[in-house]
Amino acid sequence: MDIIIFKLAILLIPGFVSLHIIKTFSGMPLKERRSLTTYDFLLILLFSLFSSAIFDLFTKIPCIRLNTTFSMFEWIVHFDEGSGNPFTVMTFIWLLLINTLLGLFFVLMDYHRLFYKLLTKLKLSNIFGREDIWTDYTGHMVINKWVAIRDFSKNHLYIGSVYMASDSFEPRELVLKDVKVYTLKDECEFLYETECLYLPLIGREFSIEIQSIQES
Repeated sequence: MDIIIFKLAILLIPGFVSLHIIKTFSGMPLKERRSLTTYDFLLILLFSLFSSAIFDLFTKIPCIRLNTTFSMFEWIVHFDEGSGNPFTVMTFIWLLLINTLLGLFFVLMDYHRLFYKLLTKLKLSNIFGREDIWTDYTGHMVINKWVAIRDFSKNHLYIGSVYMASDSFEPRELVLKDVKVYTLKDECEFLYETECLYLPLIGREFSIEIQSIQES
């Protein structure tokens, strides 16, 4: 039993690294990042098995000297055995590295919506991105990107660069730097400027425009 628990931990930890990277850097809400569902455990197992297959593939490439004798596939097949090919610390480190790269790859795919674009191009789906538009939109607000925010409830126009954006929880929140504040009345009269501004965007009476260049 002890060897099974040990092997199960060794097998699942690398997959957990991939999932943790994806949840942390793909803009998931904090509540989802801190919870583990049955679906998450399935993903952890799939990432672990996929990284094991990549590891075994690399062992067969002469120019990449990972380990010429150890096979993760054989190790998994003889899962309940305490003997066999030795599982070394370097093997575990390589699995962690492979899963780290896998996690970053899926974060890159999510950021550029590559999977969604592929499915829509093949006419298999009409989904453009995440179901929460705020998270999807603010996830593409590059840090230091200039935005113009019209707050119709206060009749204010804020122009500044993005410093931070909240996840999908209410209220929607933004922190801007180098902000200039105008009134939406009287031909956008200049009011004041500030180095940093926190905006709790309560309600639905606002719009956000991403600017291509800094506003003067």
